Amino acid sequence: MRTKQTYNQKRKVLLSHTFPPRIVSDLINLEISITIPDDFELGCLVYLYGDMETGKTLYFAKLIELEIQDRWIAGTYASDQFWFVNTTEFLSQLKRTFEQHGGSLEFNKLLQKAKNVEILCLDDLGTGKPGSWMLDIFYEILNHRYEYQLTTLISSNFDLGELETYLGDGRIPSRIRRGGQVLHKKHWNE
Repeated sequence: MRTKQTYNQKRKVLLSHTFPPRIVSDLINLEISITIPDDFELGCLVYLYGDMETGKTLYFAKLIELEIQDRWIAGTYASDQFWFVNTTEFLSQLKRTFEQHGGSLEFNKLLQKAKNVEILCLDDLGTGKPGSWMLDIFYEILNHRYEYQLTTLISSNFDLGELETYLGDGRIPSRIRRGGQVLHKKHWNE
């Protein structure tokens, strides 16, 4: 029988399917408790912004871990249901794949994964400024996820007005505003 105790025995392995080693280590070694918004539900977009060092990344990592735990205990967990990725790394990987292989199968697989994974967390939006082509691709991903009501978690140091100025494009902040919740993170343990 799967319980929270048996989950804890497999916790590190299960988390390593979704998160990089540093985040796995932080989740295991730090006492992280989070307050989940009352109206949060899977199938929505959540944009979490705040200053650096406020714990946005670990907030979303813990939120995802709670979902992994619930699904593992219920017997419905599959590692391909979750994707936690740094936004700059993701956009660079997309660009590299496209430049090296054109409109190849690898590029399309990566794009489809971002569009269709059940829970996608794009960490640190706004740390690298994408060109107009990448903005179009990023908007395509967000719009698809919005239309199909797939859970999308986005963290950033920018509020939506600052993000629009930074990107020089209002489509992405507009989709975020319309598609979900905007939360301000003040400190890592708030």
